[in-house]
Amino acid sequence: MEIAYREIPIGYELEPVTKLLTPEMSKDFSGWPDWRNFHTDEEIARDFAFPNLLAQGALVACYISKMCTGFFGEHWFTHGELKVQFKKPVFTPQRITAKGKLAGRNKEKSGTRVTLEVWVENEAGEKVQTGTASCIVL
Repeated sequence: MEIAYREIPIGYELEPVTKLLTPEMSKDFSGWPDWRNFHTDEEIARDFAFPNLLAQGALVACYISKMCTGFFGEHWFTHGELKVQFKKPVFTPQRITAKGKLAGRNKEKSGTRVTLEVWVENEAGEKVQTGTASCIVL
């Protein structure tokens, strides 16, 4: 079923995506055991005075993309764009939640660009990533 994006009100909140980021996920994402760094090796992370492994910013952003996939469907894969800024580090293990809301719509030659304000919160409710996601829908 196609979503009628033009009927969704500005400010509409997307279904959030929550995920527990584990040390194993961080290691897998960065190629452990071939690569040793503060994303994959607890000893190196401690040398940097980190409390545990630092989750990769791209790993955290994956859950924004997952949320956008739920909202835009297959259009996200072919017409989506994500821009994020890293605000705070995320150390594993930690539960994060990707959130977003409809920010605007603009007509373009190939369709309508739907823009979202997106962000990821840590367990304390602090924004660790912020940005925009947009997708051209037909």
